[in-house]
Amino acid sequence: MRIAILAAFPLHVIPGLEQHAHGGHEATWLPQLSQAFAAEEGWDIHWLTVSKRPGPVEPIRWRGQTFHCLHSPERGRLWRAFRPDRRVIRRRLDRLQPDLVHAWGTEDCYGLAGADAGRPWLLSMQGLLGEYIRRARMHPFVRLQAVYESSVLRQARDISVESRWGEAVLRRMAPHARTHLVEYGVQEPFYRQTWAPQSDRPHAVFIGTIDPRKGVEDAVRAFAAPELQAKELHIIGDAEHRHARRLRALSTPNVRWLGRLDPGATAEALCRAWCLILPTRADTSPNVVKEARVVGLPVITTPHGGQSDYIHDGENGFLCEPGDVAAFTRASVKILGDLDCARRLGAWHWEEQREFFQPAHTARRFLALYRELAAQGAAPVPAPTIATGQRPF
Repeated sequence: MRIAILAAFPLHVIPGLEQHAHGGHEATWLPQLSQAFAAEEGWDIHWLTVSKRPGPVEPIRWRGQTFHCLHSPERGRLWRAFRPDRRVIRRRLDRLQPDLVHAWGTEDCYGLAGADAGRPWLLSMQGLLGEYIRRARMHPFVRLQAVYESSVLRQARDISVESRWGEAVLRRMAPHARTHLVEYGVQEPFYRQTWAPQSDRPHAVFIGTIDPRKGVEDAVRAFAAPELQAKELHIIGDAEHRHARRLRALSTPNVRWLGRLDPGATAEALCRAWCLILPTRADTSPNVVKEARVVGLPVITTPHGGQSDYIHDGENGFLCEPGDVAAFTRASVKILGDLDCARRLGAWHWEEQREFFQPAHTARRFLALYRELAAQGAAPVPAPTIATGQRPF
């Protein structure tokens, strides 16, 4: 069976394509998914990724899969509804004639290209942009992306999403579609780490995009409280972003801005911290929460996102409402003031969650979906259902 996956695969991890690193947001869960696919036989999987840099004329074989680096000019992509990207993808799909198209995400060209494909297709959500702009202040570009997302969702009949929170949102945004719960796995560097919090340096870590949706200002304000002055907050993310520069000016000395780190350094930073703090306003299923749980940290976050599937208040962390700085302060004091408490919270269902986030489970779930959807072909759309996965915690 031939599957064409349209996705922003991090091309620079493929031997021979190192020059395609761009330093922006990348789908970091895709390389481990391709590695898991490599262990499965009987599949002809093609990855199609658009790059602003010209790539090799011929596709590259790696891990038993075929990677197509498709060149399209970068200028004005968003304002033009990604039309050049969609054309180059459609031409390649016409050559490949896949049994199923798997389009990943609505933020870039890939969801629109999946809707254009004219063949059976599956849409996988990364963010839920329409919900994000409802809950947080977002860049005008995101508002335009949300318009495209709405168009894609109207045309999608099968959508995969990572969390039950995401399922609930999609019931409103795409009530006609069938929703499939598929958890994205965690990168291998996080499985190599053993949690070893620095006993002489109690600190929390925030990891993510420094923007209003992620709520990092709640963490910065919490650590300005007198009861946390002897504790530290380490922030990993683009410290030169405009929002980050404003928050840096407001930060107390116990807030350390570490900038962007690669996955290995990020895993090491999690390993040393006492807890993760993520005061997000909305998140489909934040990778960093799953990474923290794989390492073994307790997590302080909000109930507004897929992280509420994995973090249970008072069991392996604390759930606070966005903007409730006093609640984030209390939770941070409780964990950072008692290492035994931190270890007890971190140990709750740790082994089960560590197993649950293995990329092999993601690969097998998607392959099962591929078989099902390709077999349905152009059959009439059945009544909407919500296929909720089971969680062992």
